[in-house]
Amino acid sequence: MNRTLTGPDQQHSRNHLEKLLPSIGQICRSPFVVRVLDQPPSGAAGGDVKLVHWIRHGQGFHNLLSDLYKEHGIQGKPYLRPELHDPPLTAVGREQAVALRSTTQSLSPSLVVVSPLARATKTALLAFDHLVGRVPFLAHESCREISGVNACDGRRSAKKDFPDVDYSLMPSDEDAFFDPAVRESQAALAERGYAFLAWLRSREEGEVAVGTHSAFLFALLNAAVVADDEPGTGLRAWFAAGELRSTWIRFEPS
Repeated sequence: MNRTLTGPDQQHSRNHLEKLLPSIGQICRSPFVVRVLDQPPSGAAGGDVKLVHWIRHGQGFHNLLSDLYKEHGIQGKPYLRPELHDPPLTAVGREQAVALRSTTQSLSPSLVVVSPLARATKTALLAFDHLVGRVPFLAHESCREISGVNACDGRRSAKKDFPDVDYSLMPSDEDAFFDPAVRESQAALAERGYAFLAWLRSREEGEVAVGTHSAFLFALLNAAVVADDEPGTGLRAWFAAGELRSTWIRFEPS
């Protein structure tokens, strides 16, 4: 697993953890608690346990620009630039996604869920190319990146670009979720993560892959679930670009 964090990623990890701390332990966990484990749990079976392969997308053009701003000491907020609206993967990002195949070839998810943002969708399609046409690739609004303000976190219509993805769960082809004036809070993001886990629980698949984003994963794994690791460490650490992390999740009565 790739654990090389860029300078901006290290800063994002610190900033997001600081903002999440008040929400840890406070997010609604009813009617069930989700426990995250690094190995199969004993004493549970069937719908109570799922194996989930979480993937953060490869490098997008917004990530590249953020790195360049930091490297050259450029002032400003690159994520606000309108040309970065729903940015695609860079060449490096595509390489990172393809490199995951050495791991994904041995995995057997019967469902691949993707964020509708282009960078996450493309990463999942490249990483699990051997499953395209064999298992459903399903876009889900709830696993998109933290939303609002930043142009890179808005989405464009992607149906025409990704014909192998099922968009039937999307409420609209328009991005009504994104608010250009208000940034989604960490607490709201964690609640959205819990709602996504509730949806996963309702699915019959026992092994699932999820192509998503760093801030969403960080909020979900630190505030929406319980785990043995301290916040921001181990299974709950910030994902590097193009990282895959497999976890067992167990649904327990709250």
